[in-house]
Amino acid sequence: MIRKSEQTIRRTPTNAKSNIIVFCTAIFCLIIIFSSCSSDKGGEISVSLKIETETEILAETELTALENDTPFDILKKYCEESETELKYGGFGGSVYISGIFGLNEFDDGPSSGWIYLVNGEFADRGAGNYPLQDGDEIVFRYVTEFYTP
Repeated sequence: MIRKSEQTIRRTPTNAKSNIIVFCTAIFCLIIIFSSCSSDKGGEISVSLKIETETEILAETELTALENDTPFDILKKYCEESETELKYGGFGGSVYISGIFGLNEFDDGPSSGWIYLVNGEFADRGAGNYPLQDGDEIVFRYVTEFYTP
């Protein structure tokens, strides 16, 4: 007598939620990889940086930067090199400066905080989303009342 062997194949139901999480994670990783590979930083440029309050200059310097660096890149570079306290949140174009030199938003009232200007003009986008050019003058100013210069 020949006996047929029986095999049991068990299928475990796939968890759709975990598949979606894995898929989204893979897409996110690809976006990060491709965006870091394609960030085309050009040659070097020279920019000036001033950090001030409405009444006092806290720092003033000239820095070498890369083309397409942003005011935030310059501020962060300065703060790292000079060991100056810098508080910020977010990243990229949505970065928000909340404190420099220990002077923080709301320290001088509900409308106080940091703004920035490039070449004397109030910028029309975030400090992490403004490509700089050679000779640009960047000012980070602590104001007690928000205003447009």
